[in-house]
Amino acid sequence: MFCFRQKYNFEKDDNPELKYNHVIDENTNSHEIKIHSNKRVASIKMSSEEYKSYVKNEEFRGSSGEKLYDLLKDVYKKFKDDYDFVILVLNEIEPPAGQPWGVNMLIKNETNGIGKNIYDNSSKYGSQGKLKSIIQMYHFEGITRGPMLHEMMHNWANNAIPTTMGGHWGFTQGGVLKDNWAGLTKVH
Repeated sequence: MFCFRQKYNFEKDDNPELKYNHVIDENTNSHEIKIHSNKRVASIKMSSEEYKSYVKNEEFRGSSGEKLYDLLKDVYKKFKDDYDFVILVLNEIEPPAGQPWGVNMLIKNETNGIGKNIYDNSSKYGSQGKLKSIIQMYHFEGITRGPMLHEMMHNWANNAIPTTMGGHWGFTQGGVLKDNWAGLTKVH
């Protein structure tokens, strides 16, 4: 799991003021959350059965959403509501059969002029209004060798260009992000 803000802080890691300043010392989570020593990544530990169910039953995008709500509420018991994005990365070498490479669940939009309505569903996930989206990568390399940039662009670019491809960018299908220019003949 990665959590990050849209506004970046480039201060040195050895600054004692920054050490764990986003962590809440509450241990009432139903999931164990461990913070890596670099303080940039956290791991959520699930039981083997829970993880298998989460992947097999596609509980990230499941119809009720209860499992994801509970998981994110645990995140907010451990971390302050300081993050625009929460990124979940499955512990898989390749995306599970039948699953996408990545998904962005849009939670909040407060930006006018990008073809979207203004909305805020952040409270369902335990946020007090900061959370903009939850992104899930379906394999280890989803951030470094996968669709991370593509998924991030769903926050702002999805509706900015008229398209015939629901949820994507016209003829390019996100071409500039995915190196897929097949079918692009003219840009208006």
